Amino acid sequence: MKILNVILAVIVILSGCTSLGDMKKRTNYAYSGEIQGDHFVLARCVIDTMEADKKWQINSLKYKISADPNKKKSQVTASGVNIFGPFNAFTLELNKVTPLILRIKLTGVKFESEEALKSLKKCAEK
Repeated sequence: MKILNVILAVIVILSGCTSLGDMKKRTNYAYSGEIQGDHFVLARCVIDTMEADKKWQINSLKYKISADPNKKKSQVTASGVNIFGPFNAFTLELNKVTPLILRIKLTGVKFESEEALKSLKKCAEK
């Protein structure tokens, strides 16, 4: 009976290690495009929307905004911590191209980046 328990324990531990390895293989994401709006207002709206999100993977991230009015751009960075340590969830850059058009550059982890893009599009519709 003890041998059976040991074998089961080893199987459970090994299957857990496989799951941990899968977490390390999070896919990267990159998006570029254009959108209308004010770079700082949209960046602030993205942070507010994501901090209010019901998904813990999104609302537990730490958000930082940096804006440069002279270069007419804003940047949002989101970082988090998982069992492997700190990680950069995504970086969203909004650069003013014309008085009405912003160029979007979004890079990061697929899930968090896609949520940021959804939030950005929702903010631009307001």
